[in-house]
Amino acid sequence: GTVVAIIFGHAAACSLLPPKGVGISAIDQTYSLGSIGSDRIRLELSDYSDSVLQRSAQVILDFASMTFERHDDTMEWQPSVTGYVGDSAVGEIVAGSGVNVSWPGSGYHVLFALPNMTVAWWWYSAALNRMFVVYQTSTSMSDHHLAACTSDGICVHGAEPFGGGYLSVSRTAEVWDEERLVRLPLMCCVCITAEYFTFELADGRPALTSVPPLATLGPVWYDTARDEVWTSPPHYTGYSDALEVVRYNYASHTTAYVAIPAAEVERFFVGGGGELPGWAIVLIVVGAVGGLLVVLGVAVWVARGRGK
Repeated sequence: GTVVAIIFGHAAACSLLPPKGVGISAIDQTYSLGSIGSDRIRLELSDYSDSVLQRSAQVILDFASMTFERHDDTMEWQPSVTGYVGDSAVGEIVAGSGVNVSWPGSGYHVLFALPNMTVAWWWYSAALNRMFVVYQTSTSMSDHHLAACTSDGICVHGAEPFGGGYLSVSRTAEVWDEERLVRLPLMCCVCITAEYFTFELADGRPALTSVPPLATLGPVWYDTARDEVWTSPPHYTGYSDALEVVRYNYASHTTAYVAIPAAEVERFFVGGGGELPGWAIVLIVVGAVGGLLVVLGVAVWVARGRGK
């Protein structure tokens, strides 16, 4: 059936290891020779010793051909420009009753009745013409509800309450309406500051679907023309046998991972580049209905993701 709500992952406190060896420190799709193409990503490899940066190199990873090539190390890195806003709607909580909210163009406040509500996070979607509200009805941080409300105050709920992360009551939800993305703030002190979701109306009910790759301390690049994000977890060859690049489509909720062996990464500091050895490639593609799993050259089909 259609997914109407997704469980939040519980975030736990963490301590970060100091950088050791080579890690991926930047990622984007700009290119010194013009258009980079949809399947290619530019990476910065940074080499650390005793937590001090020793050297860096830029490379292009081609997802389609599974090849590396050197890139001009002097080219600047572009920030990943996003459209998240925290003021899509303003208002206040009416304890036990709901939220009293206005939004651009409304001209007035509307009380959205959410009985027994104690705390809430909300955002307005002009594209869907709905006020979305995530709220709690008790002091338990695992008791979350999701509602989508029309301008006349009528609210429709997700089918079931869903599990909770440790959401911060001192910060607001931030929405990127054009991309149907929302980030919900997490409490201090956990590794990440927010959890990310797509939002939609599925058969008239509100639905959130998690976007796990954005919950990272590593670099992130948005390719909004293709509804994709590229990320790399903050791993280093001093601790890991491989570095990972993640390509995630947040429209279809499909994920592709490439694990780059540590030896291949370090080769770029001694004049390397070229095709990744076939035996070392770990490519995982997980689709909304099914995906192809390739591990060390062995292919099997797996079913994973949202039911339709």
